[in-house]
Amino acid sequence: MESQVNTGLAHNQIPSRIVRNAIRSAICIDDNYAAPYRNSEGLNSEQPEKLYYSFRKDGKCDLDIYRFQGLEEWKKHKHLLCNKDLMVLDWELDQTSKNKYSDTLEILKHNMRVKNVPFVVIYTQTQDLDNVSKTLLEEFNNYNEADYGKLISLFTREFKEFVQEQDELESFLEENSDFFYEFIKSYGKRNELFSEFRNNFFLKFGIKEKFIFNYEENCRSKGLSGDSLKGCINAAEKRFERECFPQFEEKIKKISSNFQECNNHLDGFIEIANVNLCNDIKEGDSLEVKNNRIHIEKHCYSLGGIIVLILHKKGEEDGVNPDDLFNVFSEAITSNPHNLLHLISLELKDKFRNDFSTIGTKFNTVDEQAFLYHAKNYETDGEFNLNSFKNFVVKSWIHELSQYNLDLSLNSFDLIEELIKEYEYPNNEQFHIALAEYAAMVSCVILKNRSNHKLGFGNLFKSGDNYFLCITPHCDCLRPSKINNEFYFIYGEETKIKTALNGAETGYFSFCMVDNKPITIEWQCKPFSSYFSDDSNSEKEKNILFKTEKFPLEYVCTIKENYAQRISNNSFGHGYRIGIDLPHLKNE
Repeated sequence: MESQVNTGLAHNQIPSRIVRNAIRSAICIDDNYAAPYRNSEGLNSEQPEKLYYSFRKDGKCDLDIYRFQGLEEWKKHKHLLCNKDLMVLDWELDQTSKNKYSDTLEILKHNMRVKNVPFVVIYTQTQDLDNVSKTLLEEFNNYNEADYGKLISLFTREFKEFVQEQDELESFLEENSDFFYEFIKSYGKRNELFSEFRNNFFLKFGIKEKFIFNYEENCRSKGLSGDSLKGCINAAEKRFERECFPQFEEKIKKISSNFQECNNHLDGFIEIANVNLCNDIKEGDSLEVKNNRIHIEKHCYSLGGIIVLILHKKGEEDGVNPDDLFNVFSEAITSNPHNLLHLISLELKDKFRNDFSTIGTKFNTVDEQAFLYHAKNYETDGEFNLNSFKNFVVKSWIHELSQYNLDLSLNSFDLIEELIKEYEYPNNEQFHIALAEYAAMVSCVILKNRSNHKLGFGNLFKSGDNYFLCITPHCDCLRPSKINNEFYFIYGEETKIKTALNGAETGYFSFCMVDNKPITIEWQCKPFSSYFSDDSNSEKEKNILFKTEKFPLEYVCTIKENYAQRISNNSFGHGYRIGIDLPHLKNE
């Protein structure tokens, strides 16, 4: 769900200022650009020099130039992406391969996994930018070949009266692969393109022809003839449009709901288009990430939350000179009418970066003896609890950062005041899903790549249709011997999203993401304990004993402290309930 930023003078000035202030550090990766202080013989040294100085002049940005010399060499230097705000990436990095962009895709995949760089400019000599866009949408897609097979089955089932063979349907969809790409790219023409696809589908499978033939036969069976029959036949086409067009839209929405709940047939068709784009290219190391078209004129997409802008290099008709690239990038990003959240995240990241520097400087002034004395307090029976003390230091930094920014002045939030004046929320299923996704982002964090698998307060686990939340206090999780390794949990079950949203602040629900879909859990706030030995507690694979039955646990996420503590308080308070019997009036 997106909000459109269109605030007159504020829109023209604030977004541009935020982008220019927040993009502080960038990297350019090109196999033909000479790196500073290196032998530049046979390489392009003029363009990287122009690029370097334009980033400093037009933005407030330092630019690293990295000459790409093969993927294996790059792996030794991929740390260069750390703390970068923008990556300018040559599309044709691998001059020896057939497609020339395979190494570029590997760098993009790495960035998608680690989320180092939020903005990427693909800088290319390829004449057709559509080829670049389509390749990215195929590679960075939420679906895979199995989903494509599922789509074929769903289409065949919904149109079983007309589609006799799956091969025939599959052939039709493959013939329209360019059409599906065009539908995603051309956000302003989607109604027109959908109508074109619908008409082609009806024509291919003779749906319109069969409808009109049956209608005519029905007219004749009623004994109509002459002008009456002619009038009946002439009405067939209009009746076909009146009946079959809405039916087709509903079927498309129904098919797409098997992949993503959508509010209308156009949104549903975007999911179908994405499934079609990855019918046979998903490999084992491919990433399944959600992609969205950014609504600007240039080729620009959000791939797993990373904004990718595609530009021609100088030499093409619409090519961008190196000394203009930063300005073009800035104008493209700020012209997006749905850029509010991008602007907020950019400005917050920039502000937090400055504040962390201040906190770090203050930390340097702490007396080392006092610091070590405090650390020694985390020693029990001669054993130093390193993780516990480390967590204390990290939290002290984060809490100070939070205090610094409670009344933070942010330019991006000035745009919100303009937007909410006329905002009306769409009370439909798609909006409820979006709201649940937002609630999950706010209230939980996914730590799937964690190295420490010991149970912690707020850890949420899944076992089939059953959910378990660890409500063992932090201190006991750190020293399980204090509780004889008996950890406290509560049990929960999945509930309807709307039910959880209605009771989010009064009931005891959690919002989380499972398989990229929002799940809402209602907790039975009745604590029970389960024993975990030190060895089993350290293992990734765990089993919990609940109602005399063992359940294998799969880690889902960790509920953030405030949200988990509220549920925990209510759960531990369950044992303090007192039932009384007094004369009373019954509710009528």
